[in-house]
Amino acid sequence: MQILDEIRTEGDRIAFLKSAAEQLLVRARVKLNLKNLYQANGFAVKELLKVAALLHQAHRGATDDDEQNELSFDLGPGHAFADLKTTRAISADITKYGAALHEALEGHADAKEAAARALGKHHDADSMHKQLARLAEASAEEAESWADKLRTLSADEAALQAKIDKKRTELDRQLKRLASLQSVRPAHMDEMERLEADLNAQYSSYVSLWRNLTYLEGELDAIHAADAEKAEARERHLRAMQRRLREEELQVLRGQASRACGAARQHAQGSGCSRLSVRRRRLMSRP
Repeated sequence: MQILDEIRTEGDRIAFLKSAAEQLLVRARVKLNLKNLYQANGFAVKELLKVAALLHQAHRGATDDDEQNELSFDLGPGHAFADLKTTRAISADITKYGAALHEALEGHADAKEAAARALGKHHDADSMHKQLARLAEASAEEAESWADKLRTLSADEAALQAKIDKKRTELDRQLKRLASLQSVRPAHMDEMERLEADLNAQYSSYVSLWRNLTYLEGELDAIHAADAEKAEARERHLRAMQRRLREEELQVLRGQASRACGAARQHAQGSGCSRLSVRRRRLMSRP
């Protein structure tokens, strides 16, 4: 009989508890109170402690055959645990051992059926010998292949080590040559140092001349700007003077024109009066 793992409905949960209790009773001789288990309270924990104690004892017996520790628990209503540390450890292991038990019971049916089929099947000794011979031959071929690969790898390793030694020797020779070249002073080194000193002096002179030239160019630009500003100021002054002289000339011309007009008017008025007086005289002299 298998343990039913369907617990969606109340009937499924009752069937699950019954199947689990039956398996424990048949296989481990542990009797559980289903009513207390279904209540899911402190009494259910006491019932589960029976299974936990059994699993814990089996685990300790499997890991250490020399130790024979019998775990006994007083599961009565007024029980008080003396060893709180042991109680906590056992309580923590309940879930783990329960899950392991569930997985073991699930796979037991399949394993039992497979074992029954294997035991009930008729085996031919000749075919088994032939199959074993083929497997042995395949294993020997595979071993020979791996041996060839190992020999090839050893040869490659030796060749690579020879190349490494050759390169290391060449590196040592080049390092010695470099050290000897660094210790020997070349013949043209004195001339190069002298030319380098001359170059530094020429560069310093060039920098000084360039600085002076830049300064003089700046001063020249400033002078040109000042001259341009002065020329513009003179030009503005000349234009202002020309404008003023032109206005004065216009004023003079306007004054002369007005005086000429006044004189002409006076002359015209005088000639008209004399003509009137002459006419009057002529009229008066007539009989």
